[in-house]
Amino acid sequence: MKKLFLTIILILACFASACNKQPDAVDSQGKAISFSDYRGKWLVVNYWATWCKPCLTELPELNALYAAHQDKLVVLGISFDHLPNTEIQQFAQPLQLKFPLLSQFPTEKFGIKDIPTLPVTFLISPQGKLTQTLYGPQTKASLLTAMELK
Repeated sequence: MKKLFLTIILILACFASACNKQPDAVDSQGKAISFSDYRGKWLVVNYWATWCKPCLTELPELNALYAAHQDKLVVLGISFDHLPNTEIQQFAQPLQLKFPLLSQFPTEKFGIKDIPTLPVTFLISPQGKLTQTLYGPQTKASLLTAMELK
């Protein structure tokens, strides 16, 4: 009886810890993001700002990339200025951005040390490794080439 009781306690403790897992990030819509959900896909992490003209040129390209290749990659747009979620949503609405937008990103998780210029895009492989840092505005074609996708 005691052994059964201890087994039940152990199972409940494991279940409780699995349910309490903190997300890696939260997007501007309040949706929790766990990077483990994206294993097997490329992560395209792009830093942008509302005042950055090259960023504004690049965002529609990222939107097109995301729309066409959601089976192979995820685009995450990070507000360099850490805008509040309501401002991010207002900014994204006229651009019809469909990929997740965040005000913060755990850069240390992938070994990203600095954001020296905007826009900057970090490519994280399906295995979770930072493979490239791309400076300046990118296009759908340049990103597909960098990830060796078609």
